[in-house]
Amino acid sequence: MRGPDGTDYPMVNEFVEVEPPERIVLRHIQEGHDFTLTVAFADEAGGTRIDWRMRFDSAAEAERVREIVTAANEEVLDRLQTLLAEETR
Repeated sequence: MRGPDGTDYPMVNEFVEVEPPERIVLRHIQEGHDFTLTVAFADEAGGTRIDWRMRFDSAAEAERVREIVTAANEEVLDRLQTLLAEETR
């Protein structure tokens, strides 16, 4: 991953399950910060509903990063929404 300032952050992500078009499951593997991300997609009201769930291996780690992860995920989903809106123009 590359940060806005150009800093590289090495990480490993392993796709565990890909079921087009319903869901993607991946393992984020980083010492002390492991989690499973499940993203499910469903048709809803002429659009797509995205359910985004992160399950951390450690409850303490989940609590430690809760605010950062929540804000970062909202940013990612906002960016996705902007890109998709541009594609439909």
